[in-house]
Amino acid sequence: MANRKELSSDLKNRIIVKYKSRVSLSGIAKQLNVPKSTVQSIIDKYKLTGSIANLPRSGRPTKISERTKRKVLREVSRNPRLTRNDVQKLVRETGVEVSTSTVTNMLRSSGFRARRPSRTPYLKPVNLEARLRMKMMKNYENADCKSDSRSRSCDDSYESESKIEKE
Repeated sequence: MANRKELSSDLKNRIIVKYKSRVSLSGIAKQLNVPKSTVQSIIDKYKLTGSIANLPRSGRPTKISERTKRKVLREVSRNPRLTRNDVQKLVRETGVEVSTSTVTNMLRSSGFRARRPSRTPYLKPVNLEARLRMKMMKNYENADCKSDSRSRSCDDSYESESKIEKE
């Protein structure tokens, strides 16, 4: 289906006013820069219903209320590692039974996409600090070896260099 934009109610009202003042269809279309077929369909709708308001669209109403949707999106933003099943349980707590595909559709329509989690585990601040300390120690040791590459204190680097020279 082609991308179509709804006309504003103001524009529709101007079309009807011009129609009532006996302006031709092509004249209305040129003045308002709207296709003649659009002008004709708005006038036909006005003649048939007496109104220019849009009728409600067909389709099933959503199971998840706006309030529940906001709650779920807030939780997903706080904790992006939630799975679809976890989100489904959150929705279930509000008293609505939904499938995981409904949860997926809701998240996708809100701009969230499924991603595989990174392979590195989530580190608590204590463990992260310990890792950084360990890395700093290794960098310090490597710096000593680089500054004095031929010394016996860096046995690994000395042996690897001598092996390269022998070949």
